[in-house]
Amino acid sequence: MKFNFKTILLSAFLFLSFLMRAQNSFDSEFILGGGMHTRGFLLSTQYSIIKDETKNITFGIDFTEIKSPKEKRITAERQAIGGTSNRSYIYGKQNNFYALRLGAGQRFYISEKTNKSIVALAFAYNGGFSLGMIKPYYLDLIYRFDPDGYRVVPEKYSIDNERKFLEPLDINGSSESSRGWDELTIAPGIFAKGSLFFDWGANDGFVKILELGMTADLYFRQIQIAIGELRPPVFVNLYMNFYFGKRW
Repeated sequence: MKFNFKTILLSAFLFLSFLMRAQNSFDSEFILGGGMHTRGFLLSTQYSIIKDETKNITFGIDFTEIKSPKEKRITAERQAIGGTSNRSYIYGKQNNFYALRLGAGQRFYISEKTNKSIVALAFAYNGGFSLGMIKPYYLDLIYRFDPDGYRVVPEKYSIDNERKFLEPLDINGSSESSRGWDELTIAPGIFAKGSLFFDWGANDGFVKILELGMTADLYFRQIQIAIGELRPPVFVNLYMNFYFGKRW
């Protein structure tokens, strides 16, 4: 039986190509990430079903804090009782506002996903339900008594303590961050976001992604973050997120 060298070489090449393709064929992706947006921090996780070389179906969870643009952090050390407190606080803040987003969407690769590509570029959109959480913001307020007595009381903002809550000389710093979690109020809403993904080694098992995008949150009730700030319950932010994860 005679063997044709060219036929053997071609067969070996086709076999190796098949192995490489099988090695780089993935069905799923899971990533964890964190970053910043224009009003706070952002933590994200996403699971993707890889449909083909150009499209992923995505399911994601975000946790974020949204701050007021009026927030100003002040160091309380100068007016602290006995100089014992150096806790900073945010002047004029009434509530912390957090959001938990649950959404789904798609990611479309607009550049080729090959091993030779250093970075693959993708466009993504995502939308769904947003659970807003409003937590009262507490300050340690100083109550003075004649002749030299005083006590420090953690309080949230109210109409009754408005003057003291906004007087820096009566503030001993922010209260413990654990305060207020048992007083959460819920604000249901929806969100939508669009972004660009910069995927280093889009055919690798180890995922390394930079995401740049814009998100919009709409809530069905008024969100009060800063004292006296009344605005529509719509928040639009630019954000940047770094992801690491795995494909299999």
